[in-house]
Amino acid sequence: MAYDDIYEICDKICGIKAPEHWKEEGVEDPSEEVMEASIGLICDIFEKIEEFPEVIAPTVENGIYLRYKRDNISMVFEIYNEDLSVGCLINNDKDKEILFSEDLGSSSLEQVLYAFEMES
Repeated sequence: MAYDDIYEICDKICGIKAPEHWKEEGVEDPSEEVMEASIGLICDIFEKIEEFPEVIAPTVENGIYLRYKRDNISMVFEIYNEDLSVGCLINNDKDKEILFSEDLGSSSLEQVLYAFEMES
């Protein structure tokens, strides 16, 4: 694993905060559990495809958003704060088309990564 990269990603995730204008609407920062789950997912994905997300951001659901991109294809994960569930989308950004949409609980990570490989 690229240790410098994973340390940088861990620092970024541990520093994620909801924007102030979201906090005014009741949105909270991602929990420590969501941060840990996000880091675990990133490590699992890196072990399989040797890529890190290009975007890591908070969500209005108090979770964390991860986006991987190859050419016109994006693979997006959202880790939800409430129950640590993970949603996944694979999009054709050029055609604005959803190619894959699943909850990681109903699809294995291998199936999601296979779909990403086939589409990109």
